[in-house]
Amino acid sequence: MKLVELEARLAKLLQPELHADCCPNGLQVGREGREVNRLALAVSATLEVIQQAIAWGADALLTHHGLFWQGASPCLTGPLQSRVKALLGADLALLSYHLPLDRHPLLGNNAQLGLQLGLGQGQAWGPANAGLRFQLQLTPQELVKRISDLLGQAPRHLDFGPTEIRQMVIVTGGGQNYVATAFAEGADCFVTGLLDEPNYAAAQEAKAHLFGLGHHASEQFGVRALGQWLGNDLECKFIQTRNPL
Repeated sequence: MKLVELEARLAKLLQPELHADCCPNGLQVGREGREVNRLALAVSATLEVIQQAIAWGADALLTHHGLFWQGASPCLTGPLQSRVKALLGADLALLSYHLPLDRHPLLGNNAQLGLQLGLGQGQAWGPANAGLRFQLQLTPQELVKRISDLLGQAPRHLDFGPTEIRQMVIVTGGGQNYVATAFAEGADCFVTGLLDEPNYAAAQEAKAHLFGLGHHASEQFGVRALGQWLGNDLECKFIQTRNPL
């Protein structure tokens, strides 16, 4: 299919216009008339990912984290220049979807992490539906095991909560600013990617569980699901890179 058709399909699915984001969503680099048969997918548009996509013979690369961010310099220097040069040199298009992919009710990072952990479907939670809330009965030890088995690495776990988790909130990636709000609204467990210094006291004082999975690790499942959704029409490949942060 043409790149412009692929972008239109993704726009209809993810509805980026509904999200006030800190980056452009959609086509970031490339020719709209480019024919796309092979689509590489990854969490972030790093040079390592771009080079692997080129080596595989991809026509386009779809990522959760793109190249351009609000407040960052628009000048094509340093790493940004290297990434754009590699994309243009190989005629490799780049599409990126940030908050629209985090918050999609089925294919989003929050939803997919919950499904992968065997929690079922959650309810929209937080400002602008930033996360999902889950009602469950699960020991923290079982949740640690599920996360470790899924990611191949143990999470950072602040174990201040009850012996059985009943209300969990998931906000993947940089969800650390939502921790106190979730606990104030009755959650006894919060799962995210990044943790920050104030989160320790928030969990301790709320007598709740707090899990940090790593930003990259927590946000790989939405883009994987998107590749499966597109797999009937395109040859798709997820590019996994080792990023513990």
